Amino acid sequence: MKKQHKLILICSCGLVLAVFMNCSSKAPNTETTTPLFIGSGGIGGTLTVTDIPSEYNGRYVLFEANSGNITYIRGYQSVDESAQTITLPQISNGRVNIPLWLWINNEAANSFHLKSKYTGNDTLSREDWYFNFAILGDGVLSPLSLPALLARIEFTSITFSNGSAAISANTGTLEIPQR
Repeated sequence: MKKQHKLILICSCGLVLAVFMNCSSKAPNTETTTPLFIGSGGIGGTLTVTDIPSEYNGRYVLFEANSGNITYIRGYQSVDESAQTITLPQISNGRVNIPLWLWINNEAANSFHLKSKYTGNDTLSREDWYFNFAILGDGVLSPLSLPALLARIEFTSITFSNGSAAISANTGTLEIPQR
């Protein structure tokens, strides 16, 4: 179990680095003090998770999914290129709304890039997808710090329609890492 939690944190760190490498390659000669990608604007999907145990109110969520190392669905509130941080959505009243983004890994072109907000009609299942719903102690990821993993909710599957899905935490299994 400890190895699995370390893997989650390593994957999260990889996400942070990939996002910032991509951000810096998109606009090498521009400076910005505002987030490059903001999860609350535009048309795109949202994962809503309800019935999260109340002890996690005020905590933050990282959602990530990938299919065959080509398509990645990432959930975060915003990315700030200048500060090199990812802001995560916060759990409130036992629920969280996670804006979703579609990333593409093009191995032939050695490119990992943001394609768009996620708008797909996929069913994520453990058989075909790796996905992670992690509850973290802090809402900011950066290359220099990763928040403590407080818990994970292990879902068997999640079905999206037009990029959005709603699911109860009660349909998953709550896993608390050993400390």
